[in-house]
Amino acid sequence: MAQTILVKKKINQTISMKISEALQLMPPQQLIDRYASSRIPIAMFTSQDAKIDFGINETATNWGSDDIEILLSFYKASISNLYSQVDFVQSQISTVDHRSFIVFEFIGTISEESLLGGVNLFQKYNYIQYIPYGGKVLLFNFNCDPKERDIWAPIAAQMMRSVKLK
Repeated sequence: MAQTILVKKKINQTISMKISEALQLMPPQQLIDRYASSRIPIAMFTSQDAKIDFGINETATNWGSDDIEILLSFYKASISNLYSQVDFVQSQISTVDHRSFIVFEFIGTISEESLLGGVNLFQKYNYIQYIPYGGKVLLFNFNCDPKERDIWAPIAAQMMRSVKLK
């Protein structure tokens, strides 16, 4: 996939953004099978082959916009603890539509010992944005295989920069 068209979508009453036409809403059963959680995402999109995912969620905890520097450190540490290795491309506060977002772009690696004594490596390219909003934190999360990064990183960045909040 060399190019993709971005289509403006109204996610809910407060969130709109452009989403790649290559991504469709994830069917409910696939969502349950792949992302078992007590919190149902606001929206979850996937590619036809289910190798690329984009989700929008919100936290249950209360944070204000003044907490953005603390949140940057908190989420960076949380991401680092989720993976065996994290290679950050960016970890910063960026402005999108006149609002401050925390942006992380990275490749996360999980290494597991196999039953046969070897080591299995699982990697994902991730582009994540957080924003304190309405007393919660909204999370926008894109991921794909690192082999697809050169194709999808600019598309994910365009999608993230298109976020509009009322």
